[in-house]
Amino acid sequence: IDTLSDYFVLVEGDSNYGGVTSYDTSNTYNTTVIVSYDGLVKFRDITSNVRSIDIRRGRGPLAFNQFEAGTLALELVDTDSEFLPSNTSSIHYPRLTPMRPIRVLAQWSGNTFSLFRGYIDSIDMTWYPGADVATVTIQATDLFKVLNTIDTTVTGSAGDTPGARVAAILNSFSFPASLRSIDTGTVTLQTFGGNRQTALNALQAVERAECGAVYIDGAGRVVFRDRNDAFPAGASTRTFADTGAAGAVEYAEIDVALDDQLLYNRVAVTRTGGVEQVVTDTTSVDTYQRRTLQVTDIPLADDTQAATLASFLLAKRKDPGLRVQSIGIKTYKTFQAMAAAMNTDLLDVINVIRSAPTSTFQDDLVVSGISHQITADDWDTTFTTQHQA
Repeated sequence: IDTLSDYFVLVEGDSNYGGVTSYDTSNTYNTTVIVSYDGLVKFRDITSNVRSIDIRRGRGPLAFNQFEAGTLALELVDTDSEFLPSNTSSIHYPRLTPMRPIRVLAQWSGNTFSLFRGYIDSIDMTWYPGADVATVTIQATDLFKVLNTIDTTVTGSAGDTPGARVAAILNSFSFPASLRSIDTGTVTLQTFGGNRQTALNALQAVERAECGAVYIDGAGRVVFRDRNDAFPAGASTRTFADTGAAGAVEYAEIDVALDDQLLYNRVAVTRTGGVEQVVTDTTSVDTYQRRTLQVTDIPLADDTQAATLASFLLAKRKDPGLRVQSIGIKTYKTFQAMAAAMNTDLLDVINVIRSAPTSTFQDDLVVSGISHQITADDWDTTFTTQHQA
């Protein structure tokens, strides 16, 4: 049975863990059992048992500014009931349970890259008559799962920046400072009275007000990016092409669509306790008929900022445009492909070039999602993308 033991991919499950708000920060542990320690969780290497890895992070091609929970699916081969949760002789006992941390790392070119970090959802086993070998499937979800179950009562003052509000939400349940990366933000928020809600709902309310991005990165950090970083205007960092150009990454396929699913030419934004702010693009209305995007209950400090948000959304939505929805690469095929898979992150700007006998297509895109499908002899990476402008 093929496993990933020959791959430079490291899959680790935790050995000692006290919960999202009570990490084990002890520096002493049995080095004959534990292979790595990140200052918060002690991890044990299970790579030799892994047969396939499926990682999905980010948002889909039709989402606009809200990210989804990242997921991990592992298929393992088990020849001695090592991954049977009830096996008291297993080296993993009694820690093979839901909500234990798990992570996937990739080691390449002298560096270690974090592909996923999250928490086990389920452990499923398939047994076969008269066989010692079992197939084990482990499903996991990133920190969004935890944030959606932790309730909090954060209070906020008028004039708070989004970054300050995000920090206050995370501080309310003592979330580690080492697992967060927070922008300041470009707007100001209104007073928040401390109504009880989940931490995820509170964070996503700030995300909507900023029109920014809240997501969990591959290392398991809570990331908040402001409007300018969520919709970056900078130059591309990497080119994907079928032209054979020097330094370009050869793509395996690109998925392109032209549709009306993101088309809105009238945007109405109402902040909490405010007056509705409406902007319209008459040219788009004349061309595509009126299509209204209604955004309500936004915790902005004043109506002027609500009007600015409406104008920002209208500029992004008023024209359909040809969309490159995704770019797929064969990660192990070239050095450039591996570099792209390891170094391209969410919200990076990339360039795509498609050549054909009669035409050439070129566009700058923002990476909105990343997925990896890894087996013993193949590695496919797909970047979900959105138009940069």
